[in-house]
Amino acid sequence: MLRNRLFYGVSYDFKLWDPKWDASVFGIEQLADGSLDRRAIGYDLRYTAANFAFYNTLDYDVNFAQPNAFILAGNYSFADRSQLGVDLDYRKSPSLFASNAIQGQNADRLGSLLGRYDYSQIAQYAVDRSADTFSASLNYNRTLNGHLSVYGNLYESYFGPTAASAGVDAIPAEGPDTYVTAQLIANGLVRDNDVYVAGVNLAHLSSSNQYEAEFGAKFPVTDKWRISPETKFGYKTFGGDGHTEFHFLPSLGFNYLFTRNSSLELDAGGHFTERFGQSSLTGGPRDWELLLTAGYRYDLYSQ
Repeated sequence: MLRNRLFYGVSYDFKLWDPKWDASVFGIEQLADGSLDRRAIGYDLRYTAANFAFYNTLDYDVNFAQPNAFILAGNYSFADRSQLGVDLDYRKSPSLFASNAIQGQNADRLGSLLGRYDYSQIAQYAVDRSADTFSASLNYNRTLNGHLSVYGNLYESYFGPTAASAGVDAIPAEGPDTYVTAQLIANGLVRDNDVYVAGVNLAHLSSSNQYEAEFGAKFPVTDKWRISPETKFGYKTFGGDGHTEFHFLPSLGFNYLFTRNSSLELDAGGHFTERFGQSSLTGGPRDWELLLTAGYRYDLYSQ
């Protein structure tokens, strides 16, 4: 466990030339065992208008002379009430700290490493432990009429490699992985507050391709009782040994509302899998699971 850490920082919030814009700048520093653990500067930039919102942030580590995070996000509302959103995200994972160098070193604090390595070596090992990660998403939703709406999402992610050093093995990159979701959503068809969803989920991953269809509903039987049936089925193709996997996931949920802020939840379902072709996975060509969960929910913020 890391001990003897000291963190301090300063920030300044201000408005720009247009009242729709506001920004903040910051500087932070953290010490661990008396040595520099992290030193960074950055900014947050925000724009808010009637039909458009924008956000951008940068966290730049001065100690390592590398960006720790850079995020862009925007959302635009069209005249037909449809919305388009874009998110771009780059960050170090884990975030850059000199104390990251203790990974794989049989040490629990930064000070323990200073007796074995000089600070420049520790800083390099810390960089070696952090991977560059990227993600981008594009989402769109539109209300077709009083009961129907559509939703779509495209998501791409990449997890970069880490370097081998100080006896710690390298971790290979993962991705790029691509996910696509499309849904048709209906509400208020039979009763107020009922919801029905039909959708498809596609994924092109570094090790497999996945295809899935889903159907679900949330139906209020009475003012107190609500049932939530859901079914998912699909298949995966794996590039390693070429086998194919089919899966089927039915479930049924029950929700009973005691008061405005407390409820009882019960879910029952199954997970059935069939594999064809060679497979190194355990469990044989056919697996099945039965799942049952129960819980009590209390909402502290409900009035």
